Amino acid sequence: MTIFKILRDKWIEDGLSINPGKSAEDVYHFEEKHGVALPRSFKEYLETVNGMPEGETDKNLISFLSLELIDQEPNFKVLSGNVVELIFAEYSIYCHCYVLRSSRRGDRSVVVGTSGEMEKHIADSFDNFIKLYLSNPTGIANFWSIP
Repeated sequence: MTIFKILRDKWIEDGLSINPGKSAEDVYHFEEKHGVALPRSFKEYLETVNGMPEGETDKNLISFLSLELIDQEPNFKVLSGNVVELIFAEYSIYCHCYVLRSSRRGDRSVVVGTSGEMEKHIADSFDNFIKLYLSNPTGIANFWSIP
């Protein structure tokens, strides 16, 4: 079982509403529209569970955005010719956000948390972020206090 199926099953077990996964074709259209190749793990996540319905949060007030919401400004940003940012989750009505910062080729990515003024590195990849989230969701919600 993949980490994203474990995530989906955990959300269902916790009584959360989740979106059905996106088709590979829908993900491809997003990539084409923005001229990016998403990291493999992020594509797998979107195809397994496309975030939560708008307004849904886990018990720690984290809401994972759907691809449709990621596709809206300001959730998708081009930082430079080779680097893009996608806000894929938010905490307590955007008190802070979880951002996938990736090369356009999708071969290098990190996850950072940001308040808009400050940011903090959380994980070296999207799948590592999900592993951290599954093992310590309260810590991820309060990532500012993690050394």
